[in-house]
Amino acid sequence: GRLEPEVVGPRRGDTGQVDRPGHDTTGQRERHTGEHRDRAGPAHVEVTDGPRHQRLVGPVDLPVAPGRSLFKTRVLAKLLQAAGVAATDRVLVVGCATGYGAAILARIAAKVVALEENAELARSAREALADRSNVEVVSGPLKSGWTAAAPYDLIVVEGATEVVPDALLGQLSDGGRLVCVQGGDQAAKAMLYLRTGGEVSGRAVFDAAAPVLPGFAKTPAFAF
Repeated sequence: GRLEPEVVGPRRGDTGQVDRPGHDTTGQRERHTGEHRDRAGPAHVEVTDGPRHQRLVGPVDLPVAPGRSLFKTRVLAKLLQAAGVAATDRVLVVGCATGYGAAILARIAAKVVALEENAELARSAREALADRSNVEVVSGPLKSGWTAAAPYDLIVVEGATEVVPDALLGQLSDGGRLVCVQGGDQAAKAMLYLRTGGEVSGRAVFDAAAPVLPGFAKTPAFAF
């Protein structure tokens, strides 16, 4: 069947307005095709933008705090497609910002833990996701993940990392997946990691670029 939810989670534009769940002020739609969340199985996720909102939510990452931006909607949609989100999944969102991605995942997955270290963004996410019974917003360093609710079937890193996120990979269940953008420049790639037993493998799934999240920058090399 087809599920066509209204816009979920806040996206802040240059007007300073925030779109609240259940109020379609952007004309944007997320379409989940495949299995409804009360049935098991991965969902196909497609996020489309109305033409008149191209500048607001389309081809650029949307700033929400100093040094922090929301993913381009197309990048987020393709990452969730690559992840194969299932109705039974326990998901960790790393760098949830205002909660936009977490709200989308909450409509598909069984449980979502949304991690944010910026206090103002975490407060915005809690407000936006207050009516989502299957979402918990937690505060802590992004690079450490959230071991209290581990292991996870899926980890979505909402930003770029310049290093392999080993601490997060260690919080995956057997068969768990992690998706992220890896690299800090235009040569960055969207990555899909899979944990099988004690082994982790990864592969690039498409070209993508995003701002590097706090704690995920490569340590500068010192020249002597």
